[in-house]
Amino acid sequence: MQLFPVGGGPSHVSEASMLLPVNALDQSYIAAGWQAFEAGQQGFAVVVAVEDATTVVTTQGDVMLDAFDVWHYQTGPDATGFFVGADKPVAVFSGINCAVIPELPWYACDHIEEQMLPLSAWGTHYVGARHPHRVPDLNPEPEDVYWRVIAAVANTTITFDPPVSAPIQLAQVGDFAGFATPESFTAESSNPFLLVQYMSGCFTVIESTAQPFNCNQGPTGDPYMLQATPVEQWLTQLPFLTDTSYPRDFVTIISEVGTTVSLACLGEVPADHFTPIPGTNYEVGQVDLDIAGNGGEGNCVDGAQFLTADKPVGVMVGGVDLATSYGYPGGLSLDELWEPPTEPVG
Repeated sequence: MQLFPVGGGPSHVSEASMLLPVNALDQSYIAAGWQAFEAGQQGFAVVVAVEDATTVVTTQGDVMLDAFDVWHYQTGPDATGFFVGADKPVAVFSGINCAVIPELPWYACDHIEEQMLPLSAWGTHYVGARHPHRVPDLNPEPEDVYWRVIAAVANTTITFDPPVSAPIQLAQVGDFAGFATPESFTAESSNPFLLVQYMSGCFTVIESTAQPFNCNQGPTGDPYMLQATPVEQWLTQLPFLTDTSYPRDFVTIISEVGTTVSLACLGEVPADHFTPIPGTNYEVGQVDLDIAGNGGEGNCVDGAQFLTADKPVGVMVGGVDLATSYGYPGGLSLDELWEPPTEPVG
């Protein structure tokens, strides 16, 4: 099941998240977010209990919650790496109320938030697929996409192919590092970790004018945060939803080379929609599902979508408008890939 707020495009501060059913929740999480851009701004972690007498354990102490109690914690300038454990299943949401990505100067900020995947579902193998190139008329070369990796265990080394970053070494649980690249890539480690994608601010894709940071130049987008799906959690059938309040909505499909992928609204996705990732056996495909409210490819229109494939695939769903965007993983398995601790390490 997927749920996410719809109709928020005109607000210019909307986001999306895949919401997990209660039976998919677990007891250990690490938050993701982005750094504050001004003094006093706080990241957040929100914990929702689903059973009475739930003890939540964090680096800041223990909290007792009953069913559907909500604990909201201001994490400091960046929520990334904040550990949440519990003696019973809980849901965890994290982010920051307004993110500037990558950094100043800026035209506007945007809200980013995700319901975090349980630590037990984090994998060791990811494909970092870039989102579609935004407003190519203003931005001829594909813009950088921003990424972070977060360690689930100490002494984690992550390597990339192609080498979009030097190998990243993370010493402690919750340590993280970031990089930017216009390319898609694979990321691997012998330890579980999380790969997170961030869309950059609209000011990174517009042309300089007399008002150099005027983002009202088409569907420029703005920051979103999206957890990448571990290859171990890919699926062959994926229902997902796009938001009718955005003028451009798309799906990014990540697959092994040669996988046959179909959308109910399009049929088989043509091979020329996929771009191989050099040096790997993976490729990235993209389909526009709606452009300016006139529909997308084939019979695609905004709303409910259904994808099938003859091998497991990963899916990222998103949309852009002027100075706003949304993005979320379009579905995944939540197999328990390892057994994480339920209390902070160290």
